[in-house]
Amino acid sequence: MMRIIQLLTVLLFLFWPLAPAYADCASPAGVAGDVIWNETAERPAYCDGTNWRNFLKENAASSGVNAITVGGNSACARKPGGELYCWGSNADGSTGLGTTSGIQSTPAQVGIESDWTQVSSTRGLLEFSTCGLRDKVLYCWGSRARNIPSPSSTSGVQTTPIQVGSFTDWDLVHSGTYHACAIRGGALYCWGYNGYGQIGVGYVSAGNITTPTQIGTATDWTDVAGGTAHTCGLRGTGELYCWGSNGGAATGRGLTSGETLVPTKVGTDTDWEKITAGNQFSCGIRAGELYCWGSNGNGMTGRGTTSGNTTTPTKIGTETNWDFVATGILASCGLRDGALYCWGANNSGVTGQGLISGSTNVPTQVGTNTDWNTVALAISNACGLRGSDLYCWGTNTNGATGIGTTSGNQLTPALVEASWGSFGSGGGGSGGSGPCTAPDGVVGDIVYNATHHVLQYCDGAVWHAVGPTLGATGAGCANPAGVEGDIIFNTTHNKVQYCNGTGWHHVAPAF
Repeated sequence: MMRIIQLLTVLLFLFWPLAPAYADCASPAGVAGDVIWNETAERPAYCDGTNWRNFLKENAASSGVNAITVGGNSACARKPGGELYCWGSNADGSTGLGTTSGIQSTPAQVGIESDWTQVSSTRGLLEFSTCGLRDKVLYCWGSRARNIPSPSSTSGVQTTPIQVGSFTDWDLVHSGTYHACAIRGGALYCWGYNGYGQIGVGYVSAGNITTPTQIGTATDWTDVAGGTAHTCGLRGTGELYCWGSNGGAATGRGLTSGETLVPTKVGTDTDWEKITAGNQFSCGIRAGELYCWGSNGNGMTGRGTTSGNTTTPTKIGTETNWDFVATGILASCGLRDGALYCWGANNSGVTGQGLISGSTNVPTQVGTNTDWNTVALAISNACGLRGSDLYCWGTNTNGATGIGTTSGNQLTPALVEASWGSFGSGGGGSGGSGPCTAPDGVVGDIVYNATHHVLQYCDGAVWHAVGPTLGATGAGCANPAGVEGDIIFNTTHNKVQYCNGTGWHHVAPAF
């Protein structure tokens, strides 16, 4: 009898829910694998055993958010099926269409592949290049002057996409003006022009960093954005880092001169969601609030002024429903509940306000539509996705509006192609196309259902609600009863649990 009692005691110890540890993750306490809903940031976070971290969603590049880019004289966009199209000036080969002459005034497919997941163009005024991901393999094309289509020489052009390096696990790529950065496995890599320390390797060099070079040792980078001479990025802790030229206060560190040579934390906030960088200014989103900083010239910080510098991240307006923000060279655009807003220099109509000069100094709605998914812009052109349709506006000179003309300015969004394809939720939405719908998602995604006020988890087929009880019955999981696939929130231990058909298991990200 004593042995039976001892055995039962051991079994109870093994299977009874353990009290949360208080040494690993704090505020609130947690242990590795715990998942909570961050009420402040309005998103889920998980404990990696040391800190609470934001989810880096594997399908982020599949969403409409990263499916369109605008460069200095061309533009590219990915269709939901994975096909890549580019248009604009073929100079420098930035359209990837195999030529350096003429203008492609309407979208033309690049190659025959259908596995493109992301595309990002440099916004330089003299040298143009584009990079993208095909099934997590990095490709670049265009001007070799800054080694963006690495590791080619620094002369001539690359007229079609060429693979960069041998890695096959890239998650994200973003081009600045004359440099680019990419993330793989949470590690950050940058390459290109380093004249202001924007690569982040710890020094300034007149030459170029010719191949993707890892920056630091951190492996929790979730986002990166290159500006003209500076770069900013987000870590899994929700912290913001910037580096490169401090000119105009672009790095947000309270400095207006000199260089910050390595990624350096900006402020103490830990709820940054999105970052973008322009010419001597930057913008980002924190818990649905829009922040900008840097040079106020041309009104691109959205603060209602065209003079001076905003030296640290400063909230723009009072709204708390910003989903997405993108910067060009001298202007910015963002999305709020599907409505498009732009501000900054009105060059050639890039802000979509019907103006070709002057500046729009605060975020101002473009039209009245509320079904925008994403937007991208450069110095005098912008494009965006509205529902399943592609729109562009700005100067037609290089054919970058894609509407079939090479003269004049398109002052408001013009339809380029209807039925471009649906990406599901855009902006700050739940991610790209996949087996789970409304919203779209793929296995492992976790979203917050604002209608029912619960977390939802995509198992690769359907969304499962996270709640104290799901009404599930069956012998699979007990206390409470559940069957394979069910997800509950354990209010005693403040963690999400998943029923695998036998027992409840804590939900942890599949990294």
